[in-house]
Amino acid sequence: MWVNANCWDYRVGQRVYIARYSPESAYQPDHIEVSDSPWHTNQSLQPRLRGWCGTNNNVAIHALGTGTIKKFNSRGDRAWVTKEAVATWLEGDAP
Repeated sequence: MWVNANCWDYRVGQRVYIARYSPESAYQPDHIEVSDSPWHTNQSLQPRLRGWCGTNNNVAIHALGTGTIKKFNSRGDRAWVTKEAVATWLEGDAP
């Protein structure tokens, strides 16, 4: 899947955490983001690999698991990420 990711912040082969951002506004589409650390719930601040993390500023964040960056587009602002079937690593475990 193509995700928003800057080629200056990430590298091909890097394992990342994936999340979907879902704005409540009908004028803003959902988009997928990656991070080198897991998303945290907005109340308990616990890391979450899958599921709803909370809503901030009318944008819901849903953790989708982990993946590996395979390539970047020509502009370097989007990455192709393959999603891993089972996420077993958390913050501090990623290479």
